[in-house]
Amino acid sequence: MKNFEDNLTTNPRTGVLADFFEKTASGEFGEPDNTYLGDISLFKNDEKMSSFYLNHRKLQGQFDKHFYSSIPFILEEECRVGSALKDYLEKRNGTQYLYVLGAAEGTMARTIGNLSNGKIKTLSCSPTKANQDNFFRYGKPLHSKFILSPYNKITNSNIRESFPNFNGFDVIIEDTTFQMYSPDRAKQIKFTKEKLKKDGIIGFIEKFSNKDITEFLKREHIKV
Repeated sequence: MKNFEDNLTTNPRTGVLADFFEKTASGEFGEPDNTYLGDISLFKNDEKMSSFYLNHRKLQGQFDKHFYSSIPFILEEECRVGSALKDYLEKRNGTQYLYVLGAAEGTMARTIGNLSNGKIKTLSCSPTKANQDNFFRYGKPLHSKFILSPYNKITNSNIRESFPNFNGFDVIIEDTTFQMYSPDRAKQIKFTKEKLKKDGIIGFIEKFSNKDITEFLKREHIKV
């Protein structure tokens, strides 16, 4: 694993793509002509999801504008996932720990931390300074932390600086991050799983390129 960690040091996310992410997160480019705010009707009158969406919307940052406009319905999916995670973790005994790995400003994680009133402690990370700035643009949250670092450089010691009682995450969500670092997903999963409790849950969100050009263009048209 040591050689694998070293290989992750030279990766697209912190190499050739670093400038793109920094400038997009700071609003220099990549901002859509029209900000996509989501379609609350897709939650079909689910009060929990609607409440999560409305609170999530208040915390969205600069990179979110780009991300939610680039992938149709990813905002609604994030709110569904976030609402479900909050509901699941609140039903468990004791303080719960959630790690959302690589989700830009950490909007979903921060929303979960806020709405749970401390029942759920959340961690987000990014190597992009502008994402950290966006995370704190609404003040310093009580129950959510942000580490300015590539995920592969974060140790349990780093995490305990934020959460002294940390002994593993109850849930880890990897959000379109692995594919930015290495094509070897199996080793990245193994590396990340080391921070998960034995009875914990780990989930993955991955982007795929559609080989059907007609379907691809249809989805691109949705963004307009």
